[in-house]
Amino acid sequence: MKSLANGARRLPTHHVTIRVPWHDSGWCGTVCARPLENTSCLILPRIGAGKRDEAETRCATKQLHELSGDDLPPCVGERVSFMAPFDLTRMMTHPYVEAYPDTHGHFVPTRFVQPARSAACVPFQWMLRKKVEGDSRNGEIGLAERLQIGWIPDREPTIRNRRGEEVETDWVQERDNQLALLDTFFGTLRPEESLCFFYAKRTPLSEQSRRVIVGVGRVTSIGEATEYAYNGQNPPLRCMLWSVTLDTQFGQDSKMAFFFRMGTCLRFQSTARSPTQRNSLHSRRMSTLRRIPTALNC
Repeated sequence: MKSLANGARRLPTHHVTIRVPWHDSGWCGTVCARPLENTSCLILPRIGAGKRDEAETRCATKQLHELSGDDLPPCVGERVSFMAPFDLTRMMTHPYVEAYPDTHGHFVPTRFVQPARSAACVPFQWMLRKKVEGDSRNGEIGLAERLQIGWIPDREPTIRNRRGEEVETDWVQERDNQLALLDTFFGTLRPEESLCFFYAKRTPLSEQSRRVIVGVGRVTSIGEATEYAYNGQNPPLRCMLWSVTLDTQFGQDSKMAFFFRMGTCLRFQSTARSPTQRNSLHSRRMSTLRRIPTALNC
């Protein structure tokens, strides 16, 4: 069992739910076969804002690791390739580099490798300061106090924009604080014990808007957190990427993982003649969802 960062807590074992966008070819590391017909993925804001029809049509069915960075579809950042049989490398840029150069301008594009059959998970809720600190005015206890995590507010930087005005951000910024939170979250996942439940928010299989499970796998290994690369020595701030990879057994051992056969589901949906028939598959999936044990969310 790996050691934890200073301030992190070793908590009981949990499972994890991981959101993925709908894909028309099974999340195996390709661009959709018919990108223009896939509107279900647009419910995710990053995809809705960044989808480029011309580029995706030109690259339809191509494997993601064969594309240039400019041609990668935005769904790559939403774990669309969790069943890909190959590694996928991306260059990650800190989102505050341009807006806040005094504190973040030294960060440079950072290489991030996602191993084959893995998902890059981001515990967004755990990186929100209001969730970490809580709100004493409303009687809300934060994660740091409730779980006794070594979060130190004084580590957080004072951030100013290009006009020199002090600004508040919603997110935890400082490396050691981030590591304490990340290691506590991912430390609850145990290889060969914890399960990953992959779900989509919208699919073409149902008119209902509830989550739909598309696959379940066992966590086999947990990646290390990656630090943003930076120029110079003794920078004013160091930060971690929030993405940590979880490896599963998808495509390797059918006893360890399963996913829903999308071709079968789509054929069922296309031949259904009534709303009751169209929603029956979704209802069966929801009965499975209700039996899921307590899980953390990514």
